[in-house]
Amino acid sequence: MSQPPAPRGQRPSARTAARATAPSTTAPSTTPPTATADVRSADGVPLTGTAPTATPTPRAPSLAPSTTPPHLDPDDAAPLRNAAPVRGAASALPPLARARQGLVAVAVLACVPYLALKIAWICGSQLGIPDGSTLLDPDHRTTLRLVNGLSVVLDSAVIGIALLLTRPWGTRAPAWLLVVPMWCAVGLLTPIMIGFPAQLAGAALSGGHDSGPAGGGSDDSAFLADWVFGVVYGGFIVQGLTLGTLFVLYARDRWGHLWHGRLADLPPSPTRPALRIVTVAATVLALFPLCVHVLWATGSNAGLSPGRAYERDLDFTILETIYPLLLVSAVAGVLLIAFRPGSAVRLWVPLALSGVGSASVACWGGWLLLASLSEEGSDERMTALMSLTYAVQVITGTLIAMACAYFLAERGAGAAPSGPAARRALGMTGEPRPESREKSKLRAGRWPVPGARRGPC
Repeated sequence: MSQPPAPRGQRPSARTAARATAPSTTAPSTTPPTATADVRSADGVPLTGTAPTATPTPRAPSLAPSTTPPHLDPDDAAPLRNAAPVRGAASALPPLARARQGLVAVAVLACVPYLALKIAWICGSQLGIPDGSTLLDPDHRTTLRLVNGLSVVLDSAVIGIALLLTRPWGTRAPAWLLVVPMWCAVGLLTPIMIGFPAQLAGAALSGGHDSGPAGGGSDDSAFLADWVFGVVYGGFIVQGLTLGTLFVLYARDRWGHLWHGRLADLPPSPTRPALRIVTVAATVLALFPLCVHVLWATGSNAGLSPGRAYERDLDFTILETIYPLLLVSAVAGVLLIAFRPGSAVRLWVPLALSGVGSASVACWGGWLLLASLSEEGSDERMTALMSLTYAVQVITGTLIAMACAYFLAERGAGAAPSGPAARRALGMTGEPRPESREKSKLRAGRWPVPGARRGPC
């Protein structure tokens, strides 16, 4: 008697044959455990008797999910199921993820000295404030506490931004919730990141001698101790570097498609004339603060308060040189986007120029206006020209930022190109297409549908 064929798709193995002879506790077998087999010797002589066959035992269906890889046999995958898991294999992170976690830790640690110093000042401590400083004036104590409280909130936002750029829930956050705080952080930190190293280099090259018109300039030690500037501005530089790196990595993953390509590859846009009008208006407005800062950087005291004119030194000259550069950067970036004169320029270049420049111009102009509230003395009070200059900076930077934001929003939404040729290419000729007419008649019930009776239902 011949052996019955094995079920299709199953491969007999030694483990299966051994399981077939053991009593099954899962389900009764539907095939006999033994059967008469046609066994012959090496010479071809038939031998009598029966021999156990390698008939597999059907398994009971299980509702539990299978852990066996689909390309392995269940019997071959038994050693994989019984093997001990490798410690740390599931928690291993790619190098880029570990680098992001390290940057977050560095950013948080960089905020600690500034926050601790500000909180100590709010509580009444005089740490780092020498005797005779204007910060100890009882008339300014309430205003300074409010300004210090605001600075604590702003620096604490750096920690929130760092977490938002690295945590999984940060990818689901609305764009404005990240872009607006990041724009303010870039605007406040960029002048410090450029100006403080430049001031240190200038002091090293000049040998520490002041070149102010008053023959000695200002004494910074009468305002704050020297170590305070190093600790605070050093922390700001680290915060700017870490936040900038984290934002570039985040933006590349989420919005990288918006700045790929060249200016020549940009499609025509129906809002391009409006973008050009806003760009020209921002450029005209930027001329006023640009000229004023150039005058102050070249040694003119026109429009400066008496106290600011007396305290001007090499550090003041360096800062007044940085502001025109930031204004030119912002205006040049938005002009490239609106008029696209250089077809070979990569799109990310004007976006970076306009973004960093507009943020620095607007945020520092607003911060200087806010800081002027604590300068109630006659010598330190901000003049009309200074207030007008900083206010125009805020307006100019905001206009450029809004123009760039609208450009990116339109690019992300994939706005339809304008012009008759583009409309014909998209089938937008003003007349409904045949498919549209058929669908409209079907909706109105005026088109005969095959298989349907005419007349009221």
